[in-house]
Amino acid sequence: MEAPSIGAVREVLSGRYRSGHPLDAELSVRVSRTSRRLTARWKGPVLCLSMPPGIAGATVADFLTRNIKAITARRPEPRFRIGMVVDCTEIDISIVESSRLDDERMELWRAGEAVRGKETNYIIGLGAEAAANIADRDVQTAVNRMMLSCARHAAPAWILPLARQCAARTGVSPRRWTFKDSVRNLGSCSGTGEIALSPRLIFLPVELREYIICHELAHLSEMNHSAAFHSVCDGYLGGREAELRRKLRAFSFPVF
Repeated sequence: MEAPSIGAVREVLSGRYRSGHPLDAELSVRVSRTSRRLTARWKGPVLCLSMPPGIAGATVADFLTRNIKAITARRPEPRFRIGMVVDCTEIDISIVESSRLDDERMELWRAGEAVRGKETNYIIGLGAEAAANIADRDVQTAVNRMMLSCARHAAPAWILPLARQCAARTGVSPRRWTFKDSVRNLGSCSGTGEIALSPRLIFLPVELREYIICHELAHLSEMNHSAAFHSVCDGYLGGREAELRRKLRAFSFPVF
C-alpha cells in the first residue's frame, strides 16, 4: 500500500484541532519507513506524529481521539517567559517586555555593550500584548525561532574555532565544515568527508560541544558505530566518551 502524502494526512486532520479543542496543537507529520507504529510526542508546543507508510489520515485522527487524555497530560509547560535569561558559555539571550514595540510586535536585537561577562548579549523584545500572551503556542514558536536565529548568528564565531582545535588535536580534518540546523542530529559526517554541525551546539557546555565534534571526526575513519568507531572516538575524548554521552542525553536544551 502506498504511503499517504504528508499533505493528505494534514488535510484530514485540519480543522479538528483548532483553538478550543483539547489538543489545540500545531501538528508535525513524519512518514518514515523505519517507524513500526504510530507515535505522538511533544516538541515544545508542536505535536509531532511519526508513522510507518500506509496509514491513512482517518486512522491518525482516530488514534489522537483515543489517546487524547494521555497526549494532553504530557503537554509540556510553556518553555519561555518574560524575564528569562538563557545563559550560554559565550552569549546569553534575554526575553523582555519592551515599551518601544507595538503591542503585538516582537523583535530581536543585540545589546549595545557586553554584560554579565558575555561576549554578546541578545535581547528578544515583546510588545505588551505579545508579552501578556507569551504562553500562547504561536508566541512560543516565534520566540523559539528568534532563539535559533541567535544560535545561527553566534555559532560560526564560537563553534567553528573549537571544531578546528579538536581537529588539530586529533590529527584529522574534514574536507569542509558547515552548519545545518537539525533537532535530531547535532552533527553529521558525509561520505565525502564533510562535517555539518548544528548551531544548537551554542547552547551546550564546551565539553559536550567537543563530544559532538569528536564523534563526527571519528566518522572520518569509521563511517559506522562499531566497536572500532567507539574506540577511535573514546581516544579523541581522553577516555570520556561514555561519560559525555550520558551527560548529553541528560542535557535539556532551552529550545525545541
